[in-house]
Amino acid sequence: MSQFFAINPVNPQPRLIKQAVALIREGGVIAYPTDSCYALGCHLGDKEAVARIRQIRGVDDKHHMTMVFCGLSELALYARVDNAQFRLLKNNTPGSYTFILDATKKIPKYLQHPKRNTIGVRVPDFPLVLALLKELGEPLISSTLILPNEELAMNDAEQIRDALQHKVDLVIDGGATGLEPTTVIDLTGSVPVPIRIGKGDVSPFLLGQQGRISLNPVRHIDPVGTVLLPLLTLWMGGILFGWAKPVPVNFSALNRPKQDMLWVALAGPAANLFMALLWGALAKLAVTLPESYFAEPLFEMAKIGIRINVVLMVLNMLPLPPLDGGRVAVSLLPYRQASVLAKVEPYGMFILIFLAISPVLGWILMSPISGLLHLINTLFGL
Repeated sequence: MSQFFAINPVNPQPRLIKQAVALIREGGVIAYPTDSCYALGCHLGDKEAVARIRQIRGVDDKHHMTMVFCGLSELALYARVDNAQFRLLKNNTPGSYTFILDATKKIPKYLQHPKRNTIGVRVPDFPLVLALLKELGEPLISSTLILPNEELAMNDAEQIRDALQHKVDLVIDGGATGLEPTTVIDLTGSVPVPIRIGKGDVSPFLLGQQGRISLNPVRHIDPVGTVLLPLLTLWMGGILFGWAKPVPVNFSALNRPKQDMLWVALAGPAANLFMALLWGALAKLAVTLPESYFAEPLFEMAKIGIRINVVLMVLNMLPLPPLDGGRVAVSLLPYRQASVLAKVEPYGMFILIFLAISPVLGWILMSPISGLLHLINTLFGL
């Protein structure tokens, strides 16, 4: 029968922390809360306790175990870290990340991946865990508490006690946590590679590879969206459109993912509306200019700018995931209906391509595009 400690997650009681650490040093396996979800933990040098964690999880030795640190000062003893890797770690810790690194010889073989000789490392942002680590005086071996045949991590201490009361030695109740595990980033290669998308925002590790932080247009080209689809729609005589590589957004990193995704999704259409209005102002300026060489080219360019941005805005606001309008709809709909619509996302682009190469998309977009163009023309007296 496991023990059960209710520990304040913000101001942990020192007496209970000492008792928990004593159990760890005696070879115990604990279930404890973190800044992502609940996890299983044991002493660094206890092979039997590690085997128990793997048995509870239903995983083999190819599943990475994680070393949990209270800071980066001891990291070099256990993992090989170059300057670039250290900068990434420093910029993104503490937080809900697990980083895969090459292990040093100080790491026992039973903790390393058997073929890659790697280990997971983590620095949580959770006072209760940091108190445990400071009292322990060394890293804690850990693994996310996801039971076999389950997809989500456990996040309620009472449920954990009911499920594991004969398999762990201690359950620490630090209140309910999230359901998402950490984001896992492999740093052993030349570039960071996300291998599990969880609570931690993956954007800092993708922006240099596929985001917009580059003036080189080639890096933004999507083979399907930027090349194949525009050529196909042009050949078929439909509306010419496409897309570049998207800006990576981890909605789970938002404070209120479902509600706040509305504002993220509206950013693109709002930018198109702003640019359409800006082009409208330039068109008005061209009309009021005295006769000059630049007036007519400026006016024609402004008309094209208005039309392009209006078309992009209306297209993006279609309530079809993964378009921005689909994100807005998922944010506004009740959970049941939002869940049904969100499941369309893997097929959304195929639906959009079908609509684009047929007359249907033009029929859908014609009225709102015409109405918005008329509104802008009226606003600026064009």
